[in-house]
Amino acid sequence: MQSSLPPPPPPPWLLNQLPEIDEAFAQRGGSTPSPAVVLVAALSKRTNFSVLAGDLRKHFDGWDCVAVAWHSRVLSNVDVADAPGDDGAAFLRSRCVIVLREGMKWGSLVNLTRGAIARRGYEHVALLLDDVKLGDSFNATELIHLSRTHRLGVLSPRVGHATYDLMQGKYAPRGWPHSAERVVRLTALEQYAMLYSRAAWGCMTSLMDDAVSRDGADEMEPRCGADAR
Repeated sequence: MQSSLPPPPPPPWLLNQLPEIDEAFAQRGGSTPSPAVVLVAALSKRTNFSVLAGDLRKHFDGWDCVAVAWHSRVLSNVDVADAPGDDGAAFLRSRCVIVLREGMKWGSLVNLTRGAIARRGYEHVALLLDDVKLGDSFNATELIHLSRTHRLGVLSPRVGHATYDLMQGKYAPRGWPHSAERVVRLTALEQYAMLYSRAAWGCMTSLMDDAVSRDGADEMEPRCGADAR
């Protein structure tokens, strides 16, 4: 009779228990949290780690980072050697706390971070989808400034090739801004690269469970977006 070997233990950067998020930051020397955190949702075998690493390097320097994954197959990407000249996977391991929940849906993956994010007292949370490539004009610091200046709970840049034309500005109200310093209030937003205030993040995640898809989360923005404190 052949005996099978037990599966290898998960690598130290991969977390399977929510309370370990705080401990992982402490081990990385991050016991004192940054003012803001970027949450990447959600890693899969199709994630382009090179693009994701570029987003984090260019636009979220100094931010804490948490990435959530829904399937163990993500290990086949994150745990393998990078292609020559591409250190995206290695960078993600060193840059972010990675949390795996096998089979968990998008809404629950985002929601499971709510306690840890609240305990660490972040002023802002950036929700970044794993397949978004941020342009050179994207400025996370400017979004935080606009959030504070206009007392907005949820902000998003315009998004090229978005599902809904409203996100691209094709059918936006008259005077749609061509400057990053101007803000247009919309009735709904689609999740791509969203910035939340602390209170708006708590509101949005409190509405989520396994029955909520990302499309459902898009519809929650009007309810939570006005809460900027």
